[in-house]
Amino acid sequence: MERGRYARGRMPRYKLTIAYDGTDFVGWQKQEPPERGPESKLPEPDASKVLEGYESVRPGRMVLRSVQAVLERAVREAVREPVLVKGASRTDSGVHAGGFFPDGRRGGQVAAFTCSDGDGAGIGWPEERGAWRLVQTLNSKLPPDLLVLDAEVVGESFDPIGDCTAKGYSYTIFCGKTRPLWQRRNAYFYRGSLDVALMREGAKAMVGEHDFASFAAAGHGRRTTVRTVYGCEVSEEACPRDDGTLVRIKVWGNGFLYNMVRILGGTLVAVGAGKIAPGDVAGIIEAKDRTKAGATLPPEGLCLEWVEYAPAFGGREGRAGEQVSR
Repeated sequence: MERGRYARGRMPRYKLTIAYDGTDFVGWQKQEPPERGPESKLPEPDASKVLEGYESVRPGRMVLRSVQAVLERAVREAVREPVLVKGASRTDSGVHAGGFFPDGRRGGQVAAFTCSDGDGAGIGWPEERGAWRLVQTLNSKLPPDLLVLDAEVVGESFDPIGDCTAKGYSYTIFCGKTRPLWQRRNAYFYRGSLDVALMREGAKAMVGEHDFASFAAAGHGRRTTVRTVYGCEVSEEACPRDDGTLVRIKVWGNGFLYNMVRILGGTLVAVGAGKIAPGDVAGIIEAKDRTKAGATLPPEGLCLEWVEYAPAFGGREGRAGEQVSR
């Protein structure tokens, strides 16, 4: 069967591109707070991050406010049945999604779902109902900090994780004398200034295929720490509203280890602060030793800008089916 063409009565698989402010989410993945016994020292879950009205798979258990859980609830209401929404990247609490590809296209987190073929009237989302109408319906059911940007029909086997060919991230740092007000949710505050020219020199060493063990958090769970970084750039712009400057690191590659971008950012901040020489970055990579790299920067500055796929799996060339972008 051709991609994007489903027999009447068959429900298609939909690929969604979404953006979100991660501040008030516990991350992408659905999760429940750990169980607390009578003498438990675990803190009570943050009430602002408990998702009201969402059924846990275990009766009596609460569900935390994750992007996946909130999006699944909206999809369930739209298609009138429970569905599993799978995402391309399991972003952490406080991490954002949404940005632009290098060629200017709008990007973000990618998710996909398939309805059952459905026995009841109104169940599912047939292809003839339209992808843009699906976008509008979902957005009408989502909170202000989560937005569906785009929807398209993809092949039944489309896997947001397994079919991904590249990802792009940015990390934003606010440099100034006082903490920012307007950039507080999406930038890390660095008191003072950074030498962006030095950071650009240090960033050059990141490009290429390397063993990035020095930039992986303990317990990353991957069989190999070898990754290919296609590009790493550092830019600077004025931020007069908060009386400072924004330094933005953009990095893209075929995949990233847990906390890799935040550690990469911490290393380049140390370079910009004069604590690490730009020429020493290559040696940090070669050391394959986490203690040699910079600090792990906090999550609020990190943003998943885009996720790319080969044309056969919903990439930018030769897309089949209905695709919309507003």
